[in-house]
Amino acid sequence: MRLPRGFFFKLVLIFLCIGLLPLAVVSVTAWNEARDAMSESAARFWLLRTARETASMLDGALDDMRVLARSWADDDSLAADLREAAGAQGGAASDAQRNAAATRLRRFLDNRRRYRPDLQGLLFVTSDGIIAAQSTTKTGGGTDSERRLEGRPLAQVLVDPQERAWIETALAPGAAALAEQQVPVSARDWHQSRLLRAARGDGAAPEKVRPEVSDCSIGFACTVLAEDRRQVSGVLVAIFDWKRIQDALDEVGRRFRVEDHPEDGGRRYATGYPFLFARDRDTIIAHHNKKLLGSSLTRDHDLKVLQDATSAARSGVFAYDYPKGTPKISGFAHLKGPELKSFGWVVGVGINEGEIFAEVNSLGEFMLYAALITAAMVVILAAVFSHRLTDPLRRLVEHTQRVAHGDLHTKLDLQRNDELAVLASAFNRMTDDLERSRIALVEAEKSAAWREMARQVAHEIKNPLTPILLGAQQIRQASHDRHPQLQALVDANVEAILDQCEHLRRIAADFGAFAGAARREVAPRALSPLLQKVLAPYLDGRTGAVLCTFENHLPEGTHLLADDREIQRLFLNLLNNALEACGARGGTIRIVAGLDSTQQRINIQVSDSGPGMSAEVRARLFEPYFSTRTSGTGLGLALCRRIVEDHGGSIACNDSGPSGTTFVVDLPLLRTSSEPAKPQA
Repeated sequence: MRLPRGFFFKLVLIFLCIGLLPLAVVSVTAWNEARDAMSESAARFWLLRTARETASMLDGALDDMRVLARSWADDDSLAADLREAAGAQGGAASDAQRNAAATRLRRFLDNRRRYRPDLQGLLFVTSDGIIAAQSTTKTGGGTDSERRLEGRPLAQVLVDPQERAWIETALAPGAAALAEQQVPVSARDWHQSRLLRAARGDGAAPEKVRPEVSDCSIGFACTVLAEDRRQVSGVLVAIFDWKRIQDALDEVGRRFRVEDHPEDGGRRYATGYPFLFARDRDTIIAHHNKKLLGSSLTRDHDLKVLQDATSAARSGVFAYDYPKGTPKISGFAHLKGPELKSFGWVVGVGINEGEIFAEVNSLGEFMLYAALITAAMVVILAAVFSHRLTDPLRRLVEHTQRVAHGDLHTKLDLQRNDELAVLASAFNRMTDDLERSRIALVEAEKSAAWREMARQVAHEIKNPLTPILLGAQQIRQASHDRHPQLQALVDANVEAILDQCEHLRRIAADFGAFAGAARREVAPRALSPLLQKVLAPYLDGRTGAVLCTFENHLPEGTHLLADDREIQRLFLNLLNNALEACGARGGTIRIVAGLDSTQQRINIQVSDSGPGMSAEVRARLFEPYFSTRTSGTGLGLALCRRIVEDHGGSIACNDSGPSGTTFVVDLPLLRTSSEPAKPQA
């Protein structure tokens, strides 16, 4: 027998609640804590710190350029040479002085540029706005093409006043008053230098909308003061290559992609990159993607939210999508502004959010796999424990069913040392006790049955013996007295004795039949002829006021395996009971024979129109020695039930409604005749 699987599912549920649920709670909590900690560490600390360090590095690079240019402009020899270059106008001597001054100035510039590869160009502008000297790439002079700007007015080279304003600021007469102990400096941040293009001969070319790094520069104009530090002698213009700024950012980007601890597999962020915005927070002036140089943050990339965020604070962290569907987190910081003689750029570092939380997501995946493995182990353990617990219970159920079917010799053997073993031991003791009780009960029932049988036999025999004894005594007394009517008395008493002897014979026959003393001749019997033979005396009108009818619905050739004498005795008893129920007032007896709904069994009903009987009487009707009549042994219906059950059938008594009783006999069907069976006891 299979036990319900509810026990298994309950065990799974219990184990899941005990093991998996706490693990899930701890895992989710740990994941959230790790994500928050990673967000705080990466976004609030690491990204922000990197942005600030990069801003500080760029500030240092700009300060280095500014201080270097300013230190060159503070050379005492420059003032006299610039004055000579500006004052020697016309005449051979004047030309000689001017050329000599220009040569010295050019040599000064060439010497400085030789040791600074990040310099794109150096030149001197006199106080009256004439370009006095231009650096070359060769020592000791240069070609005319390399000095094409010398002698030309600055206003002619830079036509747009806004383009030369940063140089003219350093030439202004009041520039000397900006500071007493340092050379004043004005600067132009990220731009495409027309001075350099003019020096190369392409000054008329328009600026590129998306310039390359080599097209961009940073310019510083440093005032050269006279010996008295009160007059402006000229301006030193130093133009640095933008590549220095871009290289500094590229180095930051490279560090993102290099493991911080290569020897032990440190972290790296392949998607990390720096970016640099101009003072307007909109123009991209440096980026790892060089093609974005000069593009607009708002117009070209729809990142007004990032512009607003960088404008709202000097440093911070901001999360956004770029491109759409790719979450990013960026830290940003402002460089020094004009108040500190710098440009107020905004530098930032950005990383894809998925990469920042890669370790946290790996932790989440690990926890998920751990939860799945735990769930699988829970199911396996539940199955094992369920089997270990339910298998003994299943065996106990099987043995209990055996006991219920009468097998009291079954033993439950559990090789265990737990409570179930105690239960098995108690079950075995119970079966032993039941076996002893059954033996005792059988013996008691046998003894009681024999006592009851003896009592009934004695009672039934005593009644006929009394008239027999009286008749014999009367014959003996009449013979002794020579009674004149002796013959008549003998005849009458002998007739009575014979009647009582016949009654004793019937009693003996009933008891013998009930006890099964006769041998049974079992064979295939055609049922319809057998019923016709039994019912013939009742259907020919010899039952007086009782009308008997027979409805035969049995298919032709219906057979059953039976002893014909017992089947006849069965229906004779039922018909006699029906006749007695109808009594002298008359009535009807209806016999209906047919097959049941399954077409596998025979169903025969014997109904009478008598007064019927109560439910209590019907409940005891088939008990031995129970009778509602004063005559008879009370074995008739008990004998009917034994005959029916011995033939594999059943018999029942039903109420027929307002009055009458119906006996229903159910017998197994044997459709075709077969070889006669051997007689059995």
